[in-house]
This record gives sequence, C-alpha cells and structure tokens, in this order.
Amino acid sequence: MDPGTIVLVTPDRAALGVDGLLARRGDAVVVVRSGSAAIALLPSGRPRLVVLQQHIGDMDVPHFCRIVRDGEVTRAVSLLLIADEGDEEVAALSLAAGCNDVIHRPFDEEDLDERVGKLAAVPVRKELRTLVKLELSMERAGQFFLGHSMNVSSSGILVQTNQILAPEARVNIQFYLQNDPVPMRVEAQVVRAEFLGGAARYGMRFVGVGDDDSRRLATFIARMRQTGKML
Repeated sequence: MDPGTIVLVTPDRAALGVDGLLARRGDAVVVVRSGSAAIALLPSGRPRLVVLQQHIGDMDVPHFCRIVRDGEVTRAVSLLLIADEGDEEVAALSLAAGCNDVIHRPFDEEDLDERVGKLAAVPVRKELRTLVKLELSMERAGQFFLGHSMNVSSSGILVQTNQILAPEARVNIQFYLQNDPVPMRVEAQVVRAEFLGGAARYGMRFVGVGDDDSRRLATFIARMRQTGKML
C-alpha cells in the first residue's frame, strides 16, 4: 500500500458519503469492510489517514481506536470518524479512545475536506485518553469560571464549559487527578472547539507544565492503563 493511501472502514462505501470528496482530491483509497480487517491491514500498510463509519461491523469504534493507539506501529495513524447525526456519546468515547477528529452527519463537504486535508497531511500521534471526570476552574483575564472534562493526556485536555473562548486563547487551568489531593495548575491553549447545544467543548494543549506535574500526569496515565480504567 502507498504510504499516502487513505483507508475507509465501512461495510458500505456508498453509505460513507465521501467518494465525491476523495475523487476531487485525487487520494488513493483502500476500502475495508470491518474493523478487524482494518486492524490487520494497518501495520504493513502504514496509511496516512483512516476514515471510519460509525458502524464497522465486528467491533465498536472506540475499541478500534484503542487498538490503533496501543500499537507501536499504528499509533501515529490519523483517525477520522463520521458519526451519526446527534450521536454525541460515540463521538466523545471515540475521541477519548484516540480518534483525532469527529464529524457528524449531515456534514458540509468543505468542512470535511478541510479536516481530511489536515489529518492526511501529517499523521497525528494521539496520547492515551482516560475516562475520568475532572473538575476544573479556569482563569481568563482575571475572570474565573468552571468546566469539566473526561479526557486528559500528557499533552492536553478536553474541556466542556458554558463559557466562550476565542481561538488559540490561553487559560490557566486547575484540576484534580483521581486519588491525588494536590491540584494540577497548568497553562493551556485552545486548539479545537466544538459547540453542542448550550455547551462548548474545547481541545486544549498544555503550554506550561512543570517537570513535577509532567511526572504526576505520566504516573496517573500509567496507573489508569494498569488498572484498566481507560477507554
């Protein structure tokens, strides 16, 4: 397989709805009909992007994402999920398990094209995501507000809040890791935003993490992996 290939994981290629986009882009495409077939193909194929339908036959999408992220050879492959309209649960679980991005039906083709282009250009390494609710307080220009998250990694955090943050805004975040009485205090920058009903969800990249806090995060993530408290 050409390293530039895009893999589509879908029992029905026509149902995925991306053929027109890929034809215009001129991308080489390989279609597999199930999650297990894709898992078998990825280590040797090394595609730059995998686009998944929400229903991939023999496994659920979060489980597929976990397998890809846990593999030494496959963990740098970019993953894009096309989720059913209104299904926020599978989107959240897939992002937490290592999916790079999710787009919901019905989608705008220009939006999809932009996401495919970004993910296909450079494979994005995804850190382990854990299903742990975190209570947050954030400071922006002297204003404090609250949020919560279920996803944290050594490089960033996914935050839901009713506050509107500007693209690339920087905030100071305080949060508690499970079974750790000392709060983490870090600076983070908004790198992605989604708006769901009355709430906003932001992907934030840590930009100011000290050595001690980095070790605490690494210990926390390793413990979640060992105890199985991960997606």
